[in-house]
Amino acid sequence: MKVRLYNLKFDIENVRVGGGARDNVVTALSYGEDTFVIPLTSWKGVFRRISEGIFYSMTDEERKKRHIEGHVGEGKSKCEEYEVYTNCVKDRGECLKRSDRLFNIIIANSKLAETEKEEEFCKKVDEIMQEYNCPIERLYGGRYFASSLTFSDSVLSGRLTMRNRVVIDRKTKKSKEGGLFSAESIYNNSNVELKIILREDVAGNEALEIWDKTLEFIKEIGIFIGGSKSTGLGYAQLKDIKSKEIEKLTDVF
Repeated sequence: MKVRLYNLKFDIENVRVGGGARDNVVTALSYGEDTFVIPLTSWKGVFRRISEGIFYSMTDEERKKRHIEGHVGEGKSKCEEYEVYTNCVKDRGECLKRSDRLFNIIIANSKLAETEKEEEFCKKVDEIMQEYNCPIERLYGGRYFASSLTFSDSVLSGRLTMRNRVVIDRKTKKSKEGGLFSAESIYNNSNVELKIILREDVAGNEALEIWDKTLEFIKEIGIFIGGSKSTGLGYAQLKDIKSKEIEKLTDVF
């Protein structure tokens, strides 16, 4: 399997990723007491939103609509995959003969102890194929298969600060009674490291194009991550990016 390894470094002046609340204080997420982090889920969500924006600008309205609506399968009474599936139920060895990744995803999401009804099976196959042909789902994962990207958590290098905040009622534009609270954030973070693994063979060419454009966008514009973005917190500037392509995953070890 061909993979790309990335090492990205960001400067983040002030960031707040909430780790819960304690005594009217919104605490910063941390390992233990003093190792503050940005979790991989926060990074993945930000990258995915940027990739989706790029995808929408590149594709037609029909594909865009399918992605927004969640790739809902059509109720087909028959599909050619059903015959192969029923053979797998009868003989598990039939499945092992096939190396097709899409078929393996279908089988991994199907019952093998008993045969599914054809209409239900074909509806699911339609959904899987829609997701598989969507570059965003291929990059970041969908309901039926894992993503081709793996993100790391990032340890923050800055110091803990505290801000007093107040909850604003969006309808009245006034502060809510009893809405005063304090929020922790991490200030002056330099060289925040994010490591990413991309499995090229899993992603496919269209997804790789969107991924490259995503990195270009982030390098040019930057991103916002964490909470309180409307107050200016969480702006991250990409200062350095290193990548390495490996033909076989075994070459790493």
